[in-house]
Amino acid sequence: MKYYNLLLMACLLLSCKESDSGQDNDGKQENTYSGAGYVTGLENSGANVLFTVEVLKTGDYPLEIRYRNTGATDAAALIIVNDVAIEKLLQLPVQADKTAWQTAETEISLQNGINYIIIQNSTSKGGCFELDYIKIRKKS
Repeated sequence: MKYYNLLLMACLLLSCKESDSGQDNDGKQENTYSGAGYVTGLENSGANVLFTVEVLKTGDYPLEIRYRNTGATDAAALIIVNDVAIEKLLQLPVQADKTAWQTAETEISLQNGINYIIIQNSTSKGGCFELDYIKIRKKS
């Protein structure tokens, strides 16, 4: 199983939150994120994260993202692999608890070698999300 922490790949493109205490700026306890921080800055439609992944075999792979919807409405992520958008938007529903991390999964086609993946906010009315990590697994 491959595991990619978006913090390493996206800090230069978007803002990243870090916390030694696990508390937000209000002093409230945040739900734990997986690494040293998480990606913010995906408030506007079109905002995106670009990263690379290398696989040894061409094929379809499950892609899981860990996110939290911090907006007022459901959000949607457009997934673009090697300049080709997958047909279905990845739905990221709003939660009552804005600090709770959720996961969403879709399938992507990857080529042998290096692949470029974009996760883009595709919400037009108030949808906003933050990213903790992505996972790409071999198909069972």
